[in-house]
Amino acid sequence: MHTKRANSLFRPDRFPGGIVFVSMAVFLAACSVAPSQETVSTVIRTYFEDRGYRVVELQISSISLVPLSQKTYMGTQGHVIEISKIILEVLADSREFHKGEKLTFSPAEIRIRQTTGKKDEWIIANISGIGVP
Repeated sequence: MHTKRANSLFRPDRFPGGIVFVSMAVFLAACSVAPSQETVSTVIRTYFEDRGYRVVELQISSISLVPLSQKTYMGTQGHVIEISKIILEVLADSREFHKGEKLTFSPAEIRIRQTTGKKDEWIIANISGIGVP
């Protein structure tokens, strides 16, 4: 009596294909891990400190992948950071602001992406909703 086998990637004659499939799934899952909230906070704080502002308060509401329709072909991984509130303190007088002045922005969005050189290094690609030079 002959029994019909189920179509499976893990049949002995297709075992190498199953290994490749599982390996690819694990690889793709590992590539799409979002940066931690601590990492994102550090990137944002460093960005504004380098420009003469201290981040007094930062409330991150979500971290998500850049939508597929907005991804760049062969670009590095990117994430959208939704900020419910950010307060910046001006560290030096400028034309627009005085030293010590606190600026509040709510809501805002910051997009970060991985640098091409290092996988664990993130840079700010775009900011909207925060009106400072």
